[in-house]
Amino acid sequence: MYNRDVFGWRHNASETTLNASNARRLVEKWRFPAADSEQQIGVIHATPVVVNGCVYFGTATDPAFYKLSPDGKVCWTYRNPEVGNLATQLFAAVNPNARFQWSANGIHGSALVTGDAVYFADIAGWVYALDRATVRGAEGRGVR
Repeated sequence: MYNRDVFGWRHNASETTLNASNARRLVEKWRFPAADSEQQIGVIHATPVVVNGCVYFGTATDPAFYKLSPDGKVCWTYRNPEVGNLATQLFAAVNPNARFQWSANGIHGSALVTGDAVYFADIAGWVYALDRATVRGAEGRGVR
């Protein structure tokens, strides 16, 4: 079941790899944006999807969808050109660290990643199918 149970606890009682004795030895491999970066991204509400080490996620407050390489570098970013820069301008006016703010075109759900495409939707009703490797074809727009 999604999130493990109806309460969304995500607890997996069968987990044996991580435990109290080794969890403290975990180290951060990378962070996006980097800790010393001035780059700001929107708030992430949905669980990122990891496929072949690449991370896929969208942001709620500054509507954008990202694909990161296994070392945390941006492979591509997509913003709906129909929305324009209005969402970005509105995002600049709010506190980017405010957890429960969102844009009218914010992305609140996780993506579906297939062999050659990435599918996701925003809260305005746009549904997207992007080229997984290059994001080319994205200019074809989402479907409302």
